[in-house]
Amino acid sequence: MSMPEKEEELVKIISTQRGCLRSGGRVEMDKAAKILLAEYRAGTIGRITLETPVMMEQELVELEVIRAEKAAKKLARKQKQRGG
Repeated sequence: MSMPEKEEELVKIISTQRGCLRSGGRVEMDKAAKILLAEYRAGTIGRITLETPVMMEQELVELEVIRAEKAAKKLARKQKQRGG
């Protein structure tokens, strides 16, 4: 089984598998979401990350920008202290 494209689809699958259904086969999304969160917090569904590879790459780029800005400020302070 492949991962669904949307989060809502995943919760619907979990709902169906866990018996979180109302009359008429309607999915009880709230109950399924609570089960998913409880199991994520407890670690019973295994070690997973909530970030996608694209999100991780973006965070690394942002981190490099922040580090460069800090280094530039530090250098400016040092130069100012030296009188230059």
